Amino acid sequence: MTDILIADGAQPASPAQADYADARAYERYMGRWSRQLAARFLDVARIGRANRVLDVGSGTGALSDAVVGAIEDAEVVGIDPTPSFVAHAQAHARDARQRFMDGDARCLPFPDNHFDASLALLSLHNIADADRALNEMRRVTRPGGVVAACEWDFADGMQMFRVVWDVLFALHPGAQAEFSTEIPLGGRGELHTLWTADGIRDAVETSIILPMTFADFDDFWTPFAEGPSRAWRFLNRLSDAELDAFRRTLHRTLLGDEVDGPFRLNARAWAVRGYAP
Repeated sequence: MTDILIADGAQPASPAQADYADARAYERYMGRWSRQLAARFLDVARIGRANRVLDVGSGTGALSDAVVGAIEDAEVVGIDPTPSFVAHAQAHARDARQRFMDGDARCLPFPDNHFDASLALLSLHNIADADRALNEMRRVTRPGGVVAACEWDFADGMQMFRVVWDVLFALHPGAQAEFSTEIPLGGRGELHTLWTADGIRDAVETSIILPMTFADFDDFWTPFAEGPSRAWRFLNRLSDAELDAFRRTLHRTLLGDEVDGPFRLNARAWAVRGYAP
């Protein structure tokens, strides 16, 4: 198995720059990794035997599934602004204790002190006025309840994205003008700063390293080619010859001189945990 270390260079794009309107496409592209991260994040969040949990930006239900799988009596409410994600999560819920609804994290439709824990997995960076969303999470969490979030480190820690963008920008430098690489809340200390500014007590930030293991090149390429990223939409405008050149260069970057085989890309996320005052 090859461990890939991508050199510093162009920073990767993020889900904030993609139109994740298709829940099934997201599941094929990133779902397997967000579900693994959800379990690791839940360990960091330390919500104990929380009976009532809020999942902010619940997406396809990865975190909600992890909560009901880990805590026997927990009830989870997921809220997300994308109707197709809400429908997908509800249709694929693993337990009757899960409920998903459309809603805006900046104006949560719940009374004060309603939840034992409020969690956000890979969602705050997509929310304009994330500080307002956090204020709402704190408001609806009982005093002493956990308020926690987790974000991929797109700037320095997501080799899966970085390798694609390094190759794309090397072959097509003009692509850099089409994509912003400034992704909020994924860098070291950013979540902790947000938590502290909001008055959440005893905020602690932790890094999570998640190995992404691929069986072969197609295991990497196929979900990417079917996924909803803007990188793919750019590539889809290329000629067949240009796309083939990109694919061959990406293959060589990931596997070197090997014809094919398994390889691993590390991913880093930052998680923060604190307590509602």
